[in-house]
Amino acid sequence: MQLGIIFLFFHALLHPIGAAINCRSFRAAEEAVGSGIAGSSPGFSQSTESSTYTLQGTVVNSVTGEPIRGALVQIYTNTQRSVLTGADGRFQLEKIAAGTYFAAARKPGFFSEQDLAPQRPPQQYVRVGQDAPTAVLKLIPEGIIYGRISGESGEGIEGIPVRLLFRSVQNGELSWQEARGAQTNEEGEFRLAELRPGTYYLFMGPGQTPVVLPPRPSELGAKGYAAVFYPGVADLSSAAPIQITPGKHVEIMYSLPLHPLFRVSGSVGGAPAGAPVNLQFINAVGQGISANMRFDQRTEEFQTGWLPAGSYTLKASAREEQAGPAFNSRNAPQTYSASRSVDLSSNVSGVHLSLVPGITIPVSVSVETTRPQMGSEGEGSAVIARIGRGGQNNPPANVFLIMKEGLLSHMQYSAGYVGDPENKTLAVANVPPGIYAVRINPNGPYYVQSARSGMTDLLRQEIAIAPGASVQPIEIVMRDDFANLHGKVSFDEQNTQAMVIALPDQSRRRQLQGIGMSNPTNPGFGFSLAPGSYKVIAFDRIDGLEYLNPEVVQKYLSKARDITLAPGESASVDLELVHVQE
Repeated sequence: MQLGIIFLFFHALLHPIGAAINCRSFRAAEEAVGSGIAGSSPGFSQSTESSTYTLQGTVVNSVTGEPIRGALVQIYTNTQRSVLTGADGRFQLEKIAAGTYFAAARKPGFFSEQDLAPQRPPQQYVRVGQDAPTAVLKLIPEGIIYGRISGESGEGIEGIPVRLLFRSVQNGELSWQEARGAQTNEEGEFRLAELRPGTYYLFMGPGQTPVVLPPRPSELGAKGYAAVFYPGVADLSSAAPIQITPGKHVEIMYSLPLHPLFRVSGSVGGAPAGAPVNLQFINAVGQGISANMRFDQRTEEFQTGWLPAGSYTLKASAREEQAGPAFNSRNAPQTYSASRSVDLSSNVSGVHLSLVPGITIPVSVSVETTRPQMGSEGEGSAVIARIGRGGQNNPPANVFLIMKEGLLSHMQYSAGYVGDPENKTLAVANVPPGIYAVRINPNGPYYVQSARSGMTDLLRQEIAIAPGASVQPIEIVMRDDFANLHGKVSFDEQNTQAMVIALPDQSRRRQLQGIGMSNPTNPGFGFSLAPGSYKVIAFDRIDGLEYLNPEVVQKYLSKARDITLAPGESASVDLELVHVQE
């Protein structure tokens, strides 16, 4: 049973709102202004008169109310009409039939409401006709974080990396993202613009080169600039959040102290003969850093450059230059890998990494079809196709193994066919040791009934791969006998939409089935789900909502409806709209 979310979009929203140009294509849009850019109607406007009228309006800053010069305005009639605002923020478009139309405004340094909440219906409509009011389109100003990083002497430090991290909710799950990055200039100054409203964390450093060197390379005494979170702490949990609201500018002035720098040395074993070894240091955030690594292929020994104190992951990898006897032209060469944690507070020597070959995990997929097949006799008889060896051009499902590495990065390996064309096998090849979540996306009208590796239920558990150990094949069963759920949502006067979510019991690792929407004009909804038990909720919005987090969604469950669906069953449920708390 998978997570099922279906949004039934307004007929009015099925048309290309995304045709409005973003800032990257702003120059091309300017060149097209005046000629009328061809486009399709959003289907929301309704002409009620045969006469044409002039649309007049103004684009303003949503925070200050000031007019915005040079904004690109697009009106979606039966064609897409475009114009730039003048110095007073005004625009004018002539010969438009009476009706109500969706309007979009764009300007570098600003966001539209649709930019900030793409899952919500657009809010900016204009009316054209006799006695129509002047249109007012609002743009939300960007946030900016700027400042200066100096050394202990007060002089600006050039070349210090500055990054912004923020939390983002995607498909109901919380993850960390990197919003923007820059380096300080020769005066130590930096500027991070185009920031959406939200909470950010500033990450500074490390410096690329030592500032103070010891008398001899073998001695202590090197100093440089370490990586820190603002206001000078080593870990994200102690960092100070920076709140950005529309149009807010935040200045950060910070003095980086010098810290001792250290080296790491050791050896790498197990690489195939003649294969180059790649070494990488990963910081606590999950980013690779420059370690000025030196590796002697003959002795298999390595030494890093100068590094600031901190927690790191040292990774080594190698790959066979040519496929070995067990491989053929359809297989990638065997890869080898190793990793270990390094807590650096002094020089560290004698670190040894032993490379081990990546593991190939066979994948088999059974597709159980209950619908009548072409050329079959009778109706409703089950047809089982077991996929995994030979004959298939495309896998019946996309299978991914995903392992997180720090806050910002992850490793992902996908299943594909290996072997010669006559005897190819579906498998995930060259998987390094680690703990992986499994994601399965069916290619076709199917749901994942089960996914196992030995005794491990991959819909609920992660798969652990130990160095040198064998892993049981991944066995997937998919079916097409969906259940159908329909019903309606009770709206209040303040709301214009509802997101209907069906949360499966006792699982957070099921794949997303779909996305849709209901509205007061058409409060009914209907969608297909994998058979099973669900809690069904109608939210007024889900952007920013961790609906896959049991602790977050717990407070809304009192208004959820419990339902259990059998294969092929149809059921109906009425829902009360739930308001998401800020």
